[in-house]
Amino acid sequence: MIFWGLLLSLVTVLALQKRQFSIHLAIGIIEASFSQWFVVIYCILYLTIPFLNVVTGNIKQSSFRALLGIGLFFFYVWPTFFTAVPLSDGGYGIVNFVFLYLIGTYIHKYW
Repeated sequence: MIFWGLLLSLVTVLALQKRQFSIHLAIGIIEASFSQWFVVIYCILYLTIPFLNVVTGNIKQSSFRALLGIGLFFFYVWPTFFTAVPLSDGGYGIVNFVFLYLIGTYIHKYW
């Protein structure tokens, strides 16, 4: 995903702005890409996936369901009713992405 995003950004800049390729242009595109929150969070998630897979591969279904229930309560239900929240990233942080990955893993594994 990152490769294609960088490649398409480079092609777009070269085609639409008729600029010549330079190392400064490539560095600028890379810096712009990594200043986006989604790219950074996605890279962090991608690096943690092997560790998450080890955990989810060795956990019982009942424990996995309890983990998802606790996460659902504290990260989604609790902030709906109370202002003192455990995490206030608005859903744009690594915790939300890891939780969504865990939900996807549970669905893949048990449904």
